[in-house]
Amino acid sequence: MMAQAQDGRVLAAAEQRWRRRETTFFRWLPHGLLLIITTVVLLGALSRITPVVLLGLVLATSLWEACWSTARVRRSTRGSPGLGRAGRLGWAADLTYLAGLFVLTAGLDLAHPLYGFFTWFLFIRTFDVARGWPRWVGVVVIAGLISWTQSGSPVQLTSGLLVFWAALLVMNAGIAVAVVRFMEASERHGQRRQELLAELEASNERLQQVLAENASLYDQLLAQAHEAGVQAERERFAGEVHDTIAQGLAGVITQLEALERAGSPQERHRHAGQAKQIARDSLAEARRFLAAVGPERLEQARLPDAVRELAASWAAQSGVAARVEVVGTVGAVAADAEVALYRAAQEALTNVAKHACASRAVVTLSYTDTAILLDVRDDGCGCDATAPAHGTGFGLRSMRRRVAALGGQVTLESEPGAGATLSAVIPTRVPMPAAPSGLRSGLEEPA
Repeated sequence: MMAQAQDGRVLAAAEQRWRRRETTFFRWLPHGLLLIITTVVLLGALSRITPVVLLGLVLATSLWEACWSTARVRRSTRGSPGLGRAGRLGWAADLTYLAGLFVLTAGLDLAHPLYGFFTWFLFIRTFDVARGWPRWVGVVVIAGLISWTQSGSPVQLTSGLLVFWAALLVMNAGIAVAVVRFMEASERHGQRRQELLAELEASNERLQQVLAENASLYDQLLAQAHEAGVQAERERFAGEVHDTIAQGLAGVITQLEALERAGSPQERHRHAGQAKQIARDSLAEARRFLAAVGPERLEQARLPDAVRELAASWAAQSGVAARVEVVGTVGAVAADAEVALYRAAQEALTNVAKHACASRAVVTLSYTDTAILLDVRDDGCGCDATAPAHGTGFGLRSMRRRVAALGGQVTLESEPGAGATLSAVIPTRVPMPAAPSGLRSGLEEPA
């Protein structure tokens, strides 16, 4: 687009240079013709009038042309005097100029027929000034004047000269008509070229504006993309910290509090050992998170087995019975979907231990042709799921963002005294093939 704009400016500049040269040429052409012809006539002593009168007539013609051309160029805003597209002084002034130039040229033709070459310049000026029928009348009259000079500029016309003059008139008029037609076509072409250049300049200006706007939008998009990337990374980091370090610390605190309440050395030793194990597991998960690696259990087993291990470990730490159910045929699931569902199960079980006062929990994984579903149910105290305060914790927000990024959704259903059910569903993009042997639906006894 920048190249097109540059080409447009080059064309416009070239057009302006051409018009300046054209203007200069047509402005000095009549004076050059008068100088050459007058020099030849005076050196050859060919003038029918005295040299003084001839020079006065030439000077008057040159001044008449110069005054009109100067005034016309000053009025001109576009185009050139040579093609007559702008700068007219008004029909009265222009016709006065043509009439005066015709009379002066006729006087020069009377001085010597060589000035007939200058008479052809009248065609150009007539084309510049006149329009419509006055133009054609002027063409015929000038053709007659040129025919007269070609006949030798006789003072008296005999019958023979009259026939010869008439033949020359027809020939000159035909040539003049053809020239005028050509000049009209050239004028139309020049006007169209000017219009196209004007359109091109306008398009270039609009293009420059669009490019400036696009550059501004591009900068804004870069800034927004950077901010969005920073925000997304911040949320991902916070979610991973919550799912690993924060939950591990919460588990350690729970075990330490239980250790303080323990009455026997065996119970205190058991809670201390569980606190150490939770701390070790959390440290390992944190290191894996920093290395951009998923949960260790998912690297060593498929999602159902990883959830079974998670539920067994959670039941041992919390003292709440847990059961895992797998419904449907286990199929291949994208790694990010397995991580999202594993973290969802982890967060849901953590919330059961912290808030539900439940005696058991059931985790269900359901595989269908179009989606994989996770349900975590407990028989705890429940809550009012419609209340604004519920479902707005950081853990649930992080879970919803993670699942929503994969096109899924998370819902929480609960009533006071009736337990709670947290559900997460993630669609599968392709039909899932059958799982390897050894993975099948079933129930696991409470840990």
